[in-house]
Amino acid sequence: MPVTRRMAATGLAAAFIARGAAAQSNTITLVVPTAPAGTTDFAARLLAEPLSRQLGQPVVVENKGGANGALGTQDVARARPDGTRLLVQYSGYHVGSPAIVPNIGYDVRKDFAPVALLLDAPQVIFLHPSVPANNVQELVAYTRPIRAR
Repeated sequence: MPVTRRMAATGLAAAFIARGAAAQSNTITLVVPTAPAGTTDFAARLLAEPLSRQLGQPVVVENKGGANGALGTQDVARARPDGTRLLVQYSGYHVGSPAIVPNIGYDVRKDFAPVALLLDAPQVIFLHPSVPANNVQELVAYTRPIRAR
């Protein structure tokens, strides 16, 4: 079942309300570690207004792009854990960047806790017809000699 804006806002609101009075008096910032106008930015902006109404406090979106999502992610990892600075991130950055960048400046397991799934965006791989691969396993096997160089 797809997650609707209302479901996501309700889930996030419940998490914030449980945080107590400290988070209730501050602006909540949704940090998007990419430039404006992408899918993640769009999802955060769709969430900000209903979440603000539900919590009765300002919710703003801050784009902090760079380093394949690492700059904004580091910012949230270093923020006070008071529920006022949240990361809205594409899962590929959250999993991929730490896997390929040594000493990225945060630990996805220790520095973050998942709150809600905002949207589900299927990923597609397109290949030139001359590439002899019909599925991901065949593509991995085909690229293995290239990666070994």
